[in-house]
Amino acid sequence: MRIYVLRHGEAARSVATEEQALTARGRQQVASVGKLLQELPLPQAIVHSPKLRARQTAAIVGEYLPGLPFQETAELVPESTPERVESVLHDLNLDCVLLVSHLPLVAELVAWLCNGTSGDYDLPGYPPAGLVALDAELPARGCANQAFYAWPPLFEFRT
Repeated sequence: MRIYVLRHGEAARSVATEEQALTARGRQQVASVGKLLQELPLPQAIVHSPKLRARQTAAIVGEYLPGLPFQETAELVPESTPERVESVLHDLNLDCVLLVSHLPLVAELVAWLCNGTSGDYDLPGYPPAGLVALDAELPARGCANQAFYAWPPLFEFRT
């Protein structure tokens, strides 16, 4: 299974709604991720948090990957746990999926799937619109290998 773990793009809090919406820079970051994903094994679905910045991120990426189904789940909110996301991955039963979420969950999930412990990952930070690709036989604790990561602004593949 290929699991893409994407943190939402740069966001700013709205005074009117207290929701965080993507900034113009955040939208550009996410568009770069969409273009990058066009060159890779395509996900079969985009699964995202219900928070505005994650919904916007998923929608922009979806513009570059037309025809993909979207699924919203509360299991991808910042305060969720890797165990809850692992359950979602099992239920999806896909060969390739894109998850759109937030810190600290994205970092904890990568550590959980690769090392078996949350919070212990070998990545230099996890910036907005940061993308990590994981390969796993099963989405389960400690079974994944990091294929690459790509950070803004260049979005170069790094291992």
